[in-house]
Amino acid sequence: LFGADGVLTVAECAAVVRARRSWLAQHGWARARARPVALEARATPDQVLWLLTLIEAGLPFVPLHPRLTPVERDRLLRDAGASLLPALAAGASAPPTDPGDPDPIDPETPLAIIPTSGTSGRAKLAVLSRRAFAASAAASAANLGRRDDDRWLLALPPAHVGGLSIVTRALCDRSALVPWGEGGFDAARLVAVVAAQYCG
Repeated sequence: LFGADGVLTVAECAAVVRARRSWLAQHGWARARARPVALEARATPDQVLWLLTLIEAGLPFVPLHPRLTPVERDRLLRDAGASLLPALAAGASAPPTDPGDPDPIDPETPLAIIPTSGTSGRAKLAVLSRRAFAASAAASAANLGRRDDDRWLLALPPAHVGGLSIVTRALCDRSALVPWGEGGFDAARLVAVVAAQYCG
């Protein structure tokens, strides 16, 4: 996982995910929980780690676009029956107890509940299973091929299915991920990122 503050190895990412999964369990966010988890989904290393944590924990989530207005966000929370991940989760740190290995999760379990664009009216909610994202990752690998040194550039917010699919493809392929970070599109910055990450 490549970020502005450095690089996290697979083992380091796994340690963060394990700590956050323990934090979630200690605060009542267990898989048996009836309500999905909602969180603002930005293309940053920290938010990617939260998405990986929710995936491993088997907690369906609603990725909220950072540009949603408070009214739009609250409407989506109501429509999805979701609870917002509390701000104090940002301070989740190493667990006092080992959460153990996660139990197997049914592939048909919802992984994410994604709002549609709502261009023709009120946004609808599309419930996408874990199997659907795994199949998408497999199709991508079949079409594009894969190499051990692949790096995926997360240039879309993971609130979009396209952006979230980049995260799940990297996870399924065990490939490196380069989150774009904060800020909108910038052509010069894109060239610099590609040169630094892919042409070195």
